Amino acid sequence: MLSYSSEPIDDDDDDPAPAPGNDTLIGMERARQIAAAHAGVTNPVFGDCELDDGKYEIEFFANGIKYEYEVHALTGAVLSYESEPIDDDD
Repeated sequence: MLSYSSEPIDDDDDDPAPAPGNDTLIGMERARQIAAAHAGVTNPVFGDCELDDGKYEIEFFANGIKYEYEVHALTGAVLSYESEPIDDDD
């Protein structure tokens, strides 16, 4: 089974800083759009999605692949992502 995972290098453990005076969350729907666009997917089927510790954790499926994304809740930056083929043998 092939899989792919990526996380940005984080030397100082700081999340991307929001614009000064902007503490409004981007919202789950926008976070989903960002994750799907990043993956190049046009018709994802979303699974578990939640806001946790300042980031949206998003799971979706498309074209036989499972994707997991973390999107910064204030800036919309993709913090990490993984993808792997769906194993139909389960």
